[in-house]
Amino acid sequence: MLHVVLEHDPAIEDQRVVDEGFLTAQADRVGDPHLDVFACFLRDERRPIQGGLLGRLWWRWLYVERLWVTPALRGQGHGRHQIANEEGARGSQKATFHYNSLC
Repeated sequence: MLHVVLEHDPAIEDQRVVDEGFLTAQADRVGDPHLDVFACFLRDERRPIQGGLLGRLWWRWLYVERLWVTPALRGQGHGRHQIANEEGARGSQKATFHYNSLC
């Protein structure tokens, strides 16, 4: 019998099984997604990270999973610049839990 099991902090290998199953099923329906998982970092001259974007590019759409800029640099367009930095994207999709997190 199958059981639904909720796991917090699941193993990377288990996440890959779901990703690969999803991508295979979708590729059969709509073609190869050309998946690119990437990170884009905002660094100062000493190289510490001051912001970052974690995302995926698939089917030529940018999916922003997480976007963060240190409070001192917010409101200056750095997040927008990180999103615009991904070349080849046909468009982008962002999800947020806070009304002004992408301002």
